[in-house]
This record gives sequence, C-alpha cells and structure tokens, in this order.
Amino acid sequence: GASRARVVIASSVGSAQPKEREEGSIEFVEKVHAQRSVRRTCRRCRSSFVDPEERENCFYHPGDFLGAENSKFLGLKSGSVAPGTSYFYDCCGSSQPDAPGCTRGRHITFDDE
Repeated sequence: GASRARVVIASSVGSAQPKEREEGSIEFVEKVHAQRSVRRTCRRCRSSFVDPEERENCFYHPGDFLGAENSKFLGLKSGSVAPGTSYFYDCCGSSQPDAPGCTRGRHITFDDE
C-alpha cells in the first residue's frame, strides 16, 4: 500500500517524549502554524511587525489629520490672525502629518476581522 509521510514533533508541554503526527493532518498544520513568527503590516500605523512577538507595540493616531481656518484653529476672532489653514491631528493636536502616534495599542493586521 501507499505509505504516508510521518513527522515527529517534540512536545513542549508535559512529557519529554516526542509525539508522531501525520503530515497534512489538521492538528499537525495548526501546531506548526502556531509556532511560527510571521512578519505582518499593521492597518493602523502601517509599520511592519513580527507577529505575535510585537503585537502589542502599535503607536497610532485614533483621530484624523484635518485642516481648519487659522482663526478657528486658534480660537481667535477672524481677522486677528493671518488668513490660511492650519493642519493637525484632532486626537492630539500635532501639526506634523508624520508625527509618531499618540496612542499605544495592539497592531491590527489586514488579516484580522
């Protein structure tokens, strides 16, 4: 008959005896997948990170980068400041579009729902 490939996986929990698993079995695939570190891209901060080791290190802006007339942005009477538009994040007030995130959280990948 046809022989099936067998792979020996050392158990990291419990007994020191290796356990055999059939290659291609669901249990085998899940165990191998769970042990891998994978480089992913975060939807929030757009940075690359190693999952799962760096999953908790996302620095992002929860608000939007938007613009407002200078007088409205500064809360002053119109005409008392130079006309124009000020741009800023509405979460922290930073005026730099490439400013580091003001909030820390979990990376969210494009594979996450």
